[in-house]
Amino acid sequence: MLPKTIEELNRTRDECHGMVAQRAALSAGGTLVPVPGLDIAVDVGLLMELLPAINRRFGLAPEQIDGLDPRLKMMITRSLSISAARSLARP
Repeated sequence: MLPKTIEELNRTRDECHGMVAQRAALSAGGTLVPVPGLDIAVDVGLLMELLPAINRRFGLAPEQIDGLDPRLKMMITRSLSISAARSLARP
């Protein structure tokens, strides 16, 4: 379900923040086991699960975007591209 009001958006943001905090704790636990590369494998696994879940909560999963009006779809795609480019450009 897409957030339709600012209250729903804030609630979704807070829930996603909680998801990130939970995964961060799991990631930290993965570093406690002294196996080379295990921490990286844990992080990659957590991110591969977390990012699609967050995208889905905000209505940004690929199948959700595909069902949108073409003009709105283009606006979202451009916004995500600009946001990604800015994130990569930060030092």
